[in-house]
Formats: sequence, structure tokens, C-alpha cells
Amino acid sequence: MNKILLILLIVLLGVLGYAGFFLYPEYKNMHQTLRENEKKLADLNRKNAELTEVHSQLQLQIQECSERLKTLEEERGQVLRESEQKISELNKKNSLLIEERGNLHRQIQKCTENLGESEKKLADLSRKNAELTEAHSQLESQIQGCTETLKILEEKRDQILRESEQTIPKLNKKISLLTEERGNLQGRIQKCTENLRDLEKTLAALRDETEFTKSQIDQVKSTYEALSFDLKEQIQKQQVTIKEFQKELSVSFVDRILFDFGKATLTMEGEMILKKVGEVLKKIKEKRIRIIGHTDNIPIHPDYQYKYPTNWELSAARAASVVRYFQEYISLGAKDMEAVGRSFYQPIASNETEEGRALNRRVEIIIAPRMEVQKQ
Repeated sequence: MNKILLILLIVLLGVLGYAGFFLYPEYKNMHQTLRENEKKLADLNRKNAELTEVHSQLQLQIQECSERLKTLEEERGQVLRESEQKISELNKKNSLLIEERGNLHRQIQKCTENLGESEKKLADLSRKNAELTEAHSQLESQIQGCTETLKILEEKRDQILRESEQTIPKLNKKISLLTEERGNLQGRIQKCTENLRDLEKTLAALRDETEFTKSQIDQVKSTYEALSFDLKEQIQKQQVTIKEFQKELSVSFVDRILFDFGKATLTMEGEMILKKVGEVLKKIKEKRIRIIGHTDNIPIHPDYQYKYPTNWELSAARAASVVRYFQEYISLGAKDMEAVGRSFYQPIASNETEEGRALNRRVEIIIAPRMEVQKQ
């Protein structure tokens, strides 16, 4: 009795060691894939933080541009006020000069009138000729002095007018430069605003992409877990292999559990297995399913060549049978699936041995998000 128990214990330990030896690589691959997905998610979060920092810097630049524009507008207003004040002062001086010139003209006119009266009196009063002559000389001196003064005042007026004519274009030029600079600043602000909008759109797109990628990763993970649980027995018998990638899942079946030798009609066991797989696939949203048939390099037996002349026809027919079963019995959408035959041109083992050829005779189902099925 003790010997029997010991033998059973040894057999049990051997089975557990055998299972651990074959299941550990799959566990290791799955763990490595999950670590890569977590690393990608961390990179996306870091990129999101960098874009947020750029957004803050652009807002600071816009604020600085607005403050600079306000300062320039204040300077422009001050220059305009100073120009208007200077022009007003020049106009006031000009008015004073004109008024002073009028006074001089009136004085000259008065002197001329006095001179006429003196000449009349000279005819009547000869005795006062010397006095009138002297008075006449004095009046001529006064007239000459007034004329010189008037000439000087006119020169000053002309100089002031020339200075005003030179100052006004400079002020107008400065106003034009300030207006141009203001336009440039407004253009820069508009460009910064457009860049900010573009960055906000990019940031929103990255956020959406992050959420979409996370949902895809979660969906692939949940599908992997569901298929691993439902096909646990077939996986242990090495009849089914499941591989998980970043955004897609590959389920590979050896041909003997789906089809009889040289045929493309599903066996009862194959339909039961595909039913489990199909129920899981129905729960995946926005999916794209590719069924690929593979064969070994042994030519089709002459007895079956009337139906399948080459391995191309056999591999394509087996893929089509799986698609048709999913469509008719699981109600998967036909637009979500495609059937592909690859004959013996994508082996996963050597076709020189029976074991290798058995591995190459398989049907592979690739599940991926819509428009992301990789070209095989």
C-alpha cells in the first residue's frame, strides 16, 4: 500500500513538473507583454505632462506680449500729446509774431503819416526846416531800425516754421513705426493663440489616444484571460496556443482538433471549441478577426486532389469553414472577419519531421481592433 502511494506521489510530482515546465514560458511572455504595455502608458502620461508645461509657457508669453502692447500704446499716446502740445506752442508763437508784425506796420504807417504832416508844415514853416530835417532823419533811423527788427522777426518766424516742418514728419514717422510694431505684436499674439489652440487639440488627441490604448490593452487582457480559462484543457494538451501582443491576440489550433485529415469540414470537437471561442469574441467591441489556414509541405493526396488541387485550396477552405461557422452559429458580423489561406509558406517548425509538420498544420485566429490587423 505504501509503495502504491509513493508511486502515485512520484507520478503526481512528475505531472506537476511537466506542466510547470511548459506553462512557465507562456506566463513569462504574458508578464513581459504587460510590463511593456505599462511602460508605454507611462510614456504617454509623461508626454501629456510635457504638453501641459508647454501650454503654461505659451500662456505666460501671451501675457508678456499683452503687457508690452499696453506699454507701447501708452508711449504712443504720450508722444501724440507732446506733439500736439508743441504744435500748439508753435502756433501761439506764430500768432504773436504776426501780431507784432502788424503793430510794426501800424507804426510805420503812423510814421509815414507824421512824415507827410511834417512835409506840409515844412512848406508853411520854413523856419522849422532844420528841426523837421532832424526829425526826418530820426524818423528814417527809426524806420530802418523797425525794418531790421521786422526782418529779424521774419527770419525767426521762418526758422520756427522750418523746425516745425522737420519735427512733424519725424513725429509722424515715429507714430507709423509704433503703429507697425503694434500690428506685429498683434500678429504674434494671434499666432501664439493659434499655436495654443493647436497644442490644446494635440493634448486632447493624446488624451483620447491614451484612453483608447488603455481600453485596448484592457480588452486584450480580458479576452486573453477568458480564452485561457475556456480553453484550459486544450492548452494543457498543447492543442491550442494563445499569444498576447500589445493590441492583438493570436489563438492557434492544431488541425487535428478542428478537421479530419485532408478535409475542411469541422469536426464535432472543433465546433465545440469554436463555440467557446466565438462566445468570447462576441463580447469584443470594434474588433477585426482574421482566420488564417496553414498546412505542411506534403502535397495533397491524389484521392483528394479533385477537391483541393494544392495546399493553397485546402488552407483557404479550412479558414473559410471557421469564418462560416462564426457567422452562422455565433452570429459574428461578416464585415468583421476575413479568411486567408497561407498554404505551407509560414511554418513555425521544420517540415523535415512529423512533429514539425503536425505543428505547421494549424488554423490561426488573430483578434485586433478595427483597422489594426497586421499584414501577415
